[in-house]
Amino acid sequence: MENSKFATKIGVVMAAAGSAVGLGNIWRFPYLTGENGGGAFLLVYIVCVLLVGLPVMLSEFVIGRRSGKNALGAMRALSGSRRWNWLGWSCVACSVLILAFYVVVTGWCIRHLLLSLFGVAPPDMVNTLIALAVNAAVLWMGVQKGIERMSRWLMPLLLVLLLLLVLRSLTLPGSMDGLRFLFRPVWSKITGDVWLSALSQAFFSLSIGLGCMLTYAAYMRKNQNMPRTALQVAGIDTLVAIVAGVAVFPAVFSFGFSPAEGPQLVFSVLPSVFAAMPWGGVFAVCFFFLLLIAAITSSVSIQEIAVAYLGEQHGVSRGRALVVTTAVTVVLAVACSLSLDGVFQIAGRSLFDWFDFLTSKFLMPLGGMGFVLFLGWFYPSEGSCEELQQGSRLPHWLFLCWLWAIRIPVPIAILIIFLHGLGMV
Repeated sequence: MENSKFATKIGVVMAAAGSAVGLGNIWRFPYLTGENGGGAFLLVYIVCVLLVGLPVMLSEFVIGRRSGKNALGAMRALSGSRRWNWLGWSCVACSVLILAFYVVVTGWCIRHLLLSLFGVAPPDMVNTLIALAVNAAVLWMGVQKGIERMSRWLMPLLLVLLLLLVLRSLTLPGSMDGLRFLFRPVWSKITGDVWLSALSQAFFSLSIGLGCMLTYAAYMRKNQNMPRTALQVAGIDTLVAIVAGVAVFPAVFSFGFSPAEGPQLVFSVLPSVFAAMPWGGVFAVCFFFLLLIAAITSSVSIQEIAVAYLGEQHGVSRGRALVVTTAVTVVLAVACSLSLDGVFQIAGRSLFDWFDFLTSKFLMPLGGMGFVLFLGWFYPSEGSCEELQQGSRLPHWLFLCWLWAIRIPVPIAILIIFLHGLGMV
């Protein structure tokens, strides 16, 4: 399969931001913020994005553009051996598992959107298949006509819809209580669990550790300023997460719901909020359309990891790669969906929850650990410096700061996530 390139610099930023901005920002971030003390979690999350998320994202950018290949091919090309194949396989496996439960949630977005519009919606299985069909349609058109064009149109639309929801939410009575909850940190709530939840959310929200950013970086041109792009992507991602919180929490507090409702905060609480609001039906349509856009821009990037792998490593055409990856996802997504109804339960946990747990707590941190250790300790630093300075004027002292970060503090932070996942921290 031909390895295409993004046509424009803004297209790269929008595509990478589209990958990062997804359900992690608008679905996952608000409920984790609600469960972990509001402003305390937000503050810790921003620190985690700056000190861990950015260095890992930049590492993926370097590996991707330096090699110009998919996750597995990149590690094989830059290492000159098969010893780092495990990292590429980890990325492919992680992308498949995430996509399996991600499209189920995307199906929920479609269901709520259709309910808001027409009052009826197909069963969840049908909605999941619709989500996969949209993914396949975008990916079939390729990098420039599919991924880049979709991102350049949908990302600005997402921001416009989100701002409309913010304006409406802030006009509700009692909305200031929601803002205080989000922006006023209670220092006593900053615990070890909050730090670990924030670190895990940084990986999930920024789409790092599973090869999304690496795959998109392989499509970057050499004049792309990678440090600036990483800052822009992380900035947009964090801004959307905060604005989503501003849209959600004033409404939640205004109507007397608990912010600690968990994963159902968006899908159970907000429909009740919309139903009680003047013009609530209009805002419900806007919100769930917004959520659907966020879900699709991310799920497309996740599926592209496996599509690129099949194309480059096995010479499979893009069309056939899409058929294979979509078919595998259908099987796993159906199993995930059924597990929520009591089928395929393992050790008292649904398959949906297992996939979420394994990817966010293990596979994504494992990928991030592999990327930073490879560049920090095994790949020649001269090569990383040369790649980072192409298209940018990165001062050498900043390069040394990044290199130090990926050698010592970032791996330690990721190791703590692993140990926490094993119940050892």
